[in-house]
Amino acid sequence: MFREIWVIYNEQAGWHKRKKVEAVIAALEKKKIPLRLCRTTYAGHAELWAAEACRQGVALLVVAGGDGTLNEAINGLYKEPSDTWPLLAVYPSGTINLIAEELAVPKEAQEFVEMLWQRQTVSVWPGIVNERFFLANVGAGFDGWVVHRVKKGLKRWISKWAYAWQLLLLLLRAHWKRSYQVTVDGKKVAEDASAVVVAKGRYYAGIRHASYEARLEKAELQICIFQRRNFKDIFEYIYWLAQDRLPHHSGVQISAAREVLIQGGGRGDRQIDGDVFPDGPLHVTVAEQPLRIIGGAL
Repeated sequence: MFREIWVIYNEQAGWHKRKKVEAVIAALEKKKIPLRLCRTTYAGHAELWAAEACRQGVALLVVAGGDGTLNEAINGLYKEPSDTWPLLAVYPSGTINLIAEELAVPKEAQEFVEMLWQRQTVSVWPGIVNERFFLANVGAGFDGWVVHRVKKGLKRWISKWAYAWQLLLLLLRAHWKRSYQVTVDGKKVAEDASAVVVAKGRYYAGIRHASYEARLEKAELQICIFQRRNFKDIFEYIYWLAQDRLPHHSGVQISAAREVLIQGGGRGDRQIDGDVFPDGPLHVTVAEQPLRIIGGAL
């Protein structure tokens, strides 16, 4: 039995997502356990709620949102001592829900609540980029460019298809001129990459893969380096990703690592868990301590 449950949710989500969150809240209220609703109204708000949940000794923290909201929440947890962390769960009600998909979290509200009461937990190892924690992936290049330019209104209207539209606009630029230098575990492995993805979780761009070997439960990173940049290759990258064959492309180099340094590129081309990330070098490592998240299976 949980002493108290907090639910972090995004009040500005579209009407369909709000209906899903309302259904989860109604299912939790039937359990007759103290429930606090923590709505987020600005960027970073979920991080503050999660840190406060630690200080208040909350037993279970439910993040009803997508990968971006979950990212904020785990960063709030890591700001507090680990012995104060509540059990964490994520209900998929965001634009992109890669982590919930990987954890096999039910999409139906009642099934989700039943999963919580089973308390089946998974130890996951977040990555860290420039002192910021992440669970899905970090990117420099095509995906970062797309994330920086997707309009919030369009994303709220057509959901993940907004990313596909922006990716099409990128393709129409015909030639991607940005260059990245990549150092893996102290060794320079690329001097002129066209893009780089550091995967921590299994899925990328929907239920597809940048690396087939990436797993949340592994204390390692998977590096996906795009080595070519002309129109034909960029088109192939997109097509092979859509077919979930990207790791097999001859122009993609993949390896495991504990530490990665990414330099180069330009303005507005970095992303973290599907949200914008500041310009500059990216220093990526693995967290020293895992999180416990309630899930179905890995």
